[in-house]
Amino acid sequence: MFRYALLLGLLFTSHLTTHAQQDDPDHSLAPHFIVRDSTGAPIEGIDLPLISTRAEVRIIGTIANVTIHQSYRNDHPSKLQAEYVFPASTRAAVHGMTMRVGERVIEAKVKEREEAKKEFEEAQKAGKKASLLEQHRPNVFQMSVANISSGIAIDVELRYTENIIPEEGVYEFIYPVVVGQRYDAGPHASNEKWAQNPHTQTLQKDFAQARPRFDFHATIDGPLPLKDVVVPTYPCDITFPNAQQAEITLKSNGAKHDHNNDLVLRYRLSDEAISTGLLTGSSGGESFFLLMAEPPRRVQSTQVVPREYVFILDVSGSMNGYPIDVAKKMMKRLFRDLRPQDKFNVILFAGGSSQLAERSLHATPDELAEAFSFIAQQTGKGGTELLPALERALKIPRTEGISRSFVIVTDGYVTVEREAFQLIRENLGNANVFPFGIGTSVNRYLIEGLARAGQGQPFIVLGQNEVDETAEQFAQYVEAPVLTDISVSYEGFEVAKDAPVHVADLFAQRPITLYGKYTGKTTGIIVVRGTTASGAYEKRIDVASATAPKDADALRYLWARNRIAELDDDQQTTNDEDTKERIVELGLKYNLLTRFTSFIAVEEDKEVEETTMPPGAVPEPHEWAMIVLAGLTLLWFVHRQRAA
Repeated sequence: MFRYALLLGLLFTSHLTTHAQQDDPDHSLAPHFIVRDSTGAPIEGIDLPLISTRAEVRIIGTIANVTIHQSYRNDHPSKLQAEYVFPASTRAAVHGMTMRVGERVIEAKVKEREEAKKEFEEAQKAGKKASLLEQHRPNVFQMSVANISSGIAIDVELRYTENIIPEEGVYEFIYPVVVGQRYDAGPHASNEKWAQNPHTQTLQKDFAQARPRFDFHATIDGPLPLKDVVVPTYPCDITFPNAQQAEITLKSNGAKHDHNNDLVLRYRLSDEAISTGLLTGSSGGESFFLLMAEPPRRVQSTQVVPREYVFILDVSGSMNGYPIDVAKKMMKRLFRDLRPQDKFNVILFAGGSSQLAERSLHATPDELAEAFSFIAQQTGKGGTELLPALERALKIPRTEGISRSFVIVTDGYVTVEREAFQLIRENLGNANVFPFGIGTSVNRYLIEGLARAGQGQPFIVLGQNEVDETAEQFAQYVEAPVLTDISVSYEGFEVAKDAPVHVADLFAQRPITLYGKYTGKTTGIIVVRGTTASGAYEKRIDVASATAPKDADALRYLWARNRIAELDDDQQTTNDEDTKERIVELGLKYNLLTRFTSFIAVEEDKEVEETTMPPGAVPEPHEWAMIVLAGLTLLWFVHRQRAA
């Protein structure tokens, strides 16, 4: 049952889109759960029943600020140690953990990872109750709990903040509730069936009768008017205090529900035209802002700007054989979605690179056939140099007002220096970046890092049978760019040096979300400029009229998490110690879980009870008995001494 408790509480990720779950195996990775005895030896068949779980969710625009409370107890006759490794979302910014043991409250502290691990091991050896939360990868976490005494209740509270990415204009937050047989109701489900997860099976036979309490409450506070809110999986009361707010409360039903679905919360912000919204707030002595640009709810063909695609294909030695065969099929499938009015080009890279045409060509049948012939002769050999290929792609002449996208097709085992990520970041206004990972052993870290740098979407193709489906997802995602050549400037608004000025294109399937810091007063103008199908676009946003969320901490945590993610991509390409120190500094300053910082909560030593009474105190009856007994003992001792 402890598996259920941790799955509910520690599997804190809101798996924001079903596509993300299915495309990224880290989201469906089987959690590894180990229970150990006091000697550290693994033991089986131990039940730590969940008493209750409760989720408080505050959604600010596209930000989910989540607090999860879980209570469980050890009914085993001896102390236990537990370890739980579980997947989560790369977008989660974990910023707090509290452990309650009986009446004692232990607030976790963020420390450097090795220091926290050492403190946990020392507490474990000393018999103290302790919890340690570590990040193994950006989306894989481990919770360790030491010395859970028999018969004692343990409460764990986790706090995290996460950005919600929409699909087809719908924002979806998912809170995992399911135990035992998990209902697969995703968009790719061919039929309704139960997919059983052996790692979440309860050991408690009477679970149906002993269902734990489950409570859920959420609020939505948007910078844009809310169009629709729905919870399709649980009975909820939904109210709207005003046009930009909603409150969602799980109907009590005796606080017990059938646990055969996750709680899914969906909402829409879309309008009939491009909409912008601004959130500002101060937290921790600093000020932050979040700028959103939302595409129209229904994009007409006349609103779509012209498109250009530059396909950058890896033909190095690591792609030899099956990977390059899959890549060729992928390229052929992607070509089918191009329209004659679209432009395209192809760059092949290994140790060097070659280019189909000096200028991009119109996607006519003849030009596409010539391009595929250019690709088909490749067999996969040589080294891998992505950076020169990216630089070459950026040199291709570009017509203003065209939405240009770089489609990088690779197995991910390429030589990518920090400069490659930086090059992509600096050219967000010049090209969108969509990496495709090819093969069963694809380097997902690199694929996701390229997508983060380019504010794009990663796609993974494991084999031939996934080519059509993945290509269809990509085609829908990039089908309708509505604003290109986007730039952001600030007038009378004192933003930090790293405030965003380069922005990827606004697509019908993808809004724009920008984070930044500022100093001084909340005044001035943010100017968003770009090009639509009908011409120049300019939107001037009055900072003073921005929405101020009730809880500005979410802005602070997400800004820091995004900055850490950027530094982490750089650090993993070079293993640079200076960058590592900057990540640690940010983790400690903003109280965030990172690869190099962990949360540690250790039970403090109990205070020694006073043996003397304070002045004026009157002894209790049991204390009088102890005094009399001590006096009699003293008289007996004196009598013996005199007799001797």
